Amino acid sequence: MVHFVIYRDLCRKINTLLFKENMCFYSTRIEECGQDQKKLFKLTNNLMGSNSNINLPDFTSDELLADKFSSFFMKKTTIIRNKIISDFPNTTCNISMDADVMYTRKILEIF
Repeated sequence: MVHFVIYRDLCRKINTLLFKENMCFYSTRIEECGQDQKKLFKLTNNLMGSNSNINLPDFTSDELLADKFSSFFMKKTTIIRNKIISDFPNTTCNISMDADVMYTRKILEIF
């Protein structure tokens, strides 16, 4: 019984030391990122075990891929807009998604 108590006491001490060292290690790694959000994002993804491989859909040309993404997001925004309109039927939505809106105000030339 005495040996078990000694064993449990040593386990607690080791766990406390491991916790402190892990906290120090990860705090240092986060501080090394500084203000670089990209490094911090990569670090957190790595710590969480996320897969860093980016899988893009199959495509034969850049233009076709861009068109696929465009139509996907256009459909998504249309669905979201229709949901908002159905939830709030008294409001009007005059923004057209079918054409680009030209900027008609004065261009900022000097800051």
